[in-house]
Amino acid sequence: MDKQPTMSTLCRFDQRRRVRQLLLGISMLAVGGATLAFEATESSPHIAGVTPDHRRTDVPVIKEAPPLDKKHAFRGVEQPYPASLSVFKDQGAWYTPFTLPGMTGPYDIRGYHHQ
Repeated sequence: MDKQPTMSTLCRFDQRRRVRQLLLGISMLAVGGATLAFEATESSPHIAGVTPDHRRTDVPVIKEAPPLDKKHAFRGVEQPYPASLSVFKDQGAWYTPFTLPGMTGPYDIRGYHHQ
């Protein structure tokens, strides 16, 4: 008569299998991480944040800011314009969410969505 495996034998086998899977997963992560780190150093010599006071020489530079479209920027605002909108005179090429459509419905106080 064949001897049936006991519960403790099955538990030990299951534990060994889980340990092997865990070790395999850890080794795959280690090799993958090392590969990614090697590829990153090979493809891009610049790492952002290492020297934040220096600008790369191969990036585009804005020489002159485009003029502000006052008709679009002050849409929905009645004259005289409030002093809080004086920030637009120094806006330049910086991003501003105030000239873009935001939420719809009752929150669209400048009427950007009713074009």
